[in-house]
Parts: sequence; structure tokens; C-alpha cells
Amino acid sequence: MDTTINGGTQATASISTTGAYLRKFACDNRKANLTAIGAFLLFWFVYGIMLGLNNSGGGYGEIIFYCWITIFASTLYASLTFQDMKSKESRLATLMNPSTALDKFLPRILAAFVLVPAVIFVGYCCAELGRLTGTAIMYSHGIVFAWPSTVFGPDVITWDEWALIIAYFLMSQAIFLFGGILWPRLSFLKTMGCLMVINTVGSLTIAAIVATLIHNGYTIRLLVSPETLQLIMAGVMAVIAILFTWGAYYRFKKSTVIYGIRQR
Repeated sequence: MDTTINGGTQATASISTTGAYLRKFACDNRKANLTAIGAFLLFWFVYGIMLGLNNSGGGYGEIIFYCWITIFASTLYASLTFQDMKSKESRLATLMNPSTALDKFLPRILAAFVLVPAVIFVGYCCAELGRLTGTAIMYSHGIVFAWPSTVFGPDVITWDEWALIIAYFLMSQAIFLFGGILWPRLSFLKTMGCLMVINTVGSLTIAAIVATLIHNGYTIRLLVSPETLQLIMAGVMAVIAILFTWGAYYRFKKSTVIYGIRQR
């Protein structure tokens, strides 16, 4: 009975501590988050008004442009989730907080993987509302809210492609989250630079291997269907996302007040 009571008490205390740090993290970063989110939503609303004034129907090009900008913004945000580890003084304040490493890491996970998708959704709605507003001001013809499914068609993006898109988003967020704790200063640029180098070396290596195989008479063909290949790629990306998220947590848990030169 005592063990049960103690275990329940410890669990309640743990939940209370986690909630307390979540509130502290939200309060400490409230101004920065509200400013960033407000600027993001305002940008897309104004962009939508400009599209409406030019009688845009909200087509394929606008959605692709939105996707590219949101990829940049979401990865930039993920890389900035450890800004409180940037200076020696802020690291000391974070590390000296009595909450556990997991309690201090959880709000950053929620910000990168939950808050960001929510803001992306609202941002798209703001862009469409702006487009409808601009169109209503300048033109008298009927206008409709252009969801991606109405633009591409309900069957154009299949469920395995959605899985690939979601896995790619999770992987990108996890990589830049890891870069944020590995290099608190200029983390986005350093992480992007590493990815460019890895991508260039990997692409050249694969191209050289394929060219060598073809030169020696081998035929390159898929052993699985394109749908299966997409699911495999999504699974690999999901695993990479888990590994980088765990790596970010492990690096955060092992953080010290004084960083080495390579971590600055």
C-alpha cells in the first residue's frame, strides 16, 4: 500500500513539475513566439490580398510557393528552440532549473512538432482569406476557398504520398532541432551547410555508382512498386526523425555551462 501511495505521489509530482516548466517556458518565450507567429500570419494575409487583387484563383503555383516558404520557416523555428542555451548565463539558468532534462526538453518538442503544424494550417487559412478579401474588393465574380484537395483533386495526393510528406516534415524538424542544441549560435546556417555538403557528396556518390553499374552493363530498375518505395522512404525518414530527436535530447541532457569550440 505504501509503495502504491508513494508511486502515485511521485507520478503526480512529476506531472506537476512538467506542467510548471511548460508554463514557465511558454511565459519566457511568449513575446518571441507571438511576434514570430503574428508576423508569419500577417505576411500570408497580405500575400493573399495581393493574389486576390491580381484575380488569382489560388492555384498550384501559390500552394507550392506556400510549401517552400513554410519549410524554410518551420526549420528555422526548430533551429531556434534552444536559444536559451546560446550564452553562458542563459545556459546556467536553464541547467540550474530543478526540473528534469525531459521536462525541459518536452516544451521544445511540442513547439517544433505540434505548434508549427498548427501555425502552418492557420497560415494557409490566412492566405486564402486574404485572397478572398482582395478578390471581393476588386471583382464581382464568385470566389471559393481553395483547399489543396480542391486544387490538386482528391485522388492526386494518395495516402502513401501523404505519409511521405509527413515523414519528411518530421525528419526536417528533428534534424534542425538537433542542430539547434549542437550549435546554439547560428544553428540554422550551420545545419543547412552540413546538409548541403552531405547532400552534394551523397548525390555525387550515388550518381557515380549508378554510372559505373550502367557502364558495366547492369540495368537499374525498381524491385518494388512506386507506392511501396514511397512507404519505405517514409519509414526511413521516420526512423531518422526519431534518431535525431533522441540525439537532441541526449545532447541536451549532457549539456554543460561551458561549451567547446565546435559547439559554439
